[in-house]
This record gives sequence, structure tokens and C-alpha cells, in this order.
Amino acid sequence: MRYLDKKTYEKIKRKNICFLTGTGEKAETQQDLSDEETFITSRALLELMIKEGFNDVDYLTLTRENLATVKHLKPDIFLNLTEGPGFDFFREVDEIISKLPVPVTGSQASTSVITTNKFATKKILQKNKIPTPGFFLIENIKDLSQEEITTLKFPVIVKPVFSDGSEGIHQTSVVEDFGQLKTLVAQIFEQTQEKILVEEYIAGREFSPTAFTVDGKINFLPIAELVYLPRKDRKWDIYTYEAKWLYNQEEYLSIPSIAPPENLDKKDQEKIENYCRRIFEIFTLKDYARFDIRFDEKNHIPYFLEINDNPSLEIDPKYSLCVSVEAAGLNLAQFTAIIIKSAFNRNGIKL
Repeated sequence: MRYLDKKTYEKIKRKNICFLTGTGEKAETQQDLSDEETFITSRALLELMIKEGFNDVDYLTLTRENLATVKHLKPDIFLNLTEGPGFDFFREVDEIISKLPVPVTGSQASTSVITTNKFATKKILQKNKIPTPGFFLIENIKDLSQEEITTLKFPVIVKPVFSDGSEGIHQTSVVEDFGQLKTLVAQIFEQTQEKILVEEYIAGREFSPTAFTVDGKINFLPIAELVYLPRKDRKWDIYTYEAKWLYNQEEYLSIPSIAPPENLDKKDQEKIENYCRRIFEIFTLKDYARFDIRFDEKNHIPYFLEINDNPSLEIDPKYSLCVSVEAAGLNLAQFTAIIIKSAFNRNGIKL
């Protein structure tokens, strides 16, 4: 098997692996669907691993009520797939399991605190001279009067600062002038007091590279691309909430993922991967991560939009990480074993 020899793979199959999943509580927002997906994803992966011959795999759905039970578990490793609105629950789980003498896959909560904050992420990218679209933070309606916002190039896209799973992203999230922006921001603040990120809209191809570590070195799966098939009723090529979660509808079906991308120049691919390596190190990412990029083909610039530490291990022919795994000649159980090996290595455990 690529990236993992057969002998090591068989040893990992015999380890006691404990899946931790759950969101802590059910959100009363659009987040409901992505929260439900956490459970479906974990169950599907568990079943695949059992089919692959993993013979000692446990599954625990955590809530705030049973969270303390984690302290009494003694697996060989935790596969931490917990989430939650704003990743609050992920942080609560991490505070407990990070103190236990058991390795844990993926990045720690201290990293997720930053990467789930779109504004904080972009500030760090900007500071380190990593391309990211121009942006502005709006904490209240008065911020629209500040001169700095007029330096942004329209069109712009309006996003919640703290969200994942395309929550709050719709075709109406892109506006073409300051008047439209003012109207949209007023509407959002009338519904919610959450902070808003205004970001320049980058026309171009949309890539999702996945990086992972093998023996301490950063490797890459074949890059995945979201392909926006032509549609008369789609004005902007953006991955909306409807496109991500409303299965069997035309908007969902019209944006497939492929890997590797067609006609991506080798130098451009190397540029993307070099930036990803820097980000992996700057943000102290662990084991694996996925990146969202808009690529300006004319100027050969990859603009980084988001960093997904601990991305979902979802078995879905449309999901970019799953598509990349398959393009590498692996299945998700095998890729999970690679992640597990990385976590063991980080903790000084030889297989």
C-alpha cells in the first residue's frame, strides 16, 4: 500500500481504536444537517474499517452529559471526530483527552480555535505573505462607515466569521457594490449579532488539497477540484449551503469533485503544495489537513480561503477528501490508518 507498508497496516488493524464523535448538543440553525452528518460519517467509516479487518474498534457518541466517561477509557488511540457549533464541544473534549496517556489523532483545540475563526486565520496568512483575498471584519453596523472597507474590490462575498459546512453561504452572499453590501449587512445584523467577514470574490477554479504526514514529512493526496457545471440560475460559482447539503437537488448535483484536476500546470501544483507546507507548519497542524483555495489562472495565484484541521473523514463520492483518497489508490479506512500511524509516531510509539 502506498504510504504504509503491509506489516504496519496489519499491526494498526489489531490496535484498540476508539472513535469519538458528537457535537455536544443540537443546534437550532442550518448547522443541523452538518451536525447530523458527523454521526453518519463516523458510522460509515467504522463499518468500512470493520470490513477491512480492524478487529478492535469502539464507537462512542459523546454528549456533555456523558463526557466524563472518556476519562475511564483506555484504548490504544482516540480518533477524534467530535465537532459542534463554533467547535466549542471539540475544545471541551480536547481538554479532557489531551491529559490522558492515550495518543489522539489530528490537531489540538488550540489550533482549531484559530482555524475556525475565518478572520484570525486570514490575518495569520496575510502576516506570513500567503495569498488570501482582501478582507474586512464587521462587528457592528457602524463598521461600514470606516474608510478601509472601500479599499476592497467588488464583488465581495459576505460570510459568518465562525461557521463551517458552508453555513450562511448562499447565492445572495455575493454583492456587487457598496449599496448592496450595506443592505445585506443590515439584514444579517437584524437576524443575528454574529461577526461578519467581507472578502473579495475571486473568480477562478476551486481546489482542495489534502496534506498529511508520513514519518514526520508532509505528503499530499491528489488535489481535488470542485467543478461548477454551467447552470442558468447560478450567478456566482460558490459552494453554498444548498450545494453542500441538499442531496439529490440540482444545485448539489451540479458541483461534482474530481481528482486530480485537469490541465493544472506542474509548477502551479508545486506552488500550491509549497504554500500548504508552510501553512501546515505555521498553524502547527497535526497528521492531516485540508485547504480551500481559489486559483487565479491568469496570474497563477492560489488564494487561500480556509484551513480545515481535522477535516471530516466522510465516505461520499462528492466530498473532496474522499475523492482525493480514492485518486491515490486508497480507501478511507487505509487513509485513516495512515493518520493513526502519524499520531503514534508523534507520541514516540513505534509500530
